[in-house]
Amino acid sequence: MFARRPSTEPLDQQCRAMAAWLGREFPAWVIWWGPATRRYWALPRRGVVAPLLEAADPEALVAALREAQAWNGIGPTARRP
Repeated sequence: MFARRPSTEPLDQQCRAMAAWLGREFPAWVIWWGPATRRYWALPRRGVVAPLLEAADPEALVAALREAQAWNGIGPTARRP
């Protein structure tokens, strides 16, 4: 018989809510919480050339998003010539 793991549903709900908020803050990206991977993920929207990003926490994802946007000329953090 397998031992039951404690429910992570409340934490998952918080993480999904954070991912939704991040998606509104970074509209050039589709952002989600992966309950199986326990990571945040960001994929550029169609027509945007940038890498798939992942991070263990929202702060790390924000840092990665800002860096990717700067390097790929996306959004307000884009590097200007």
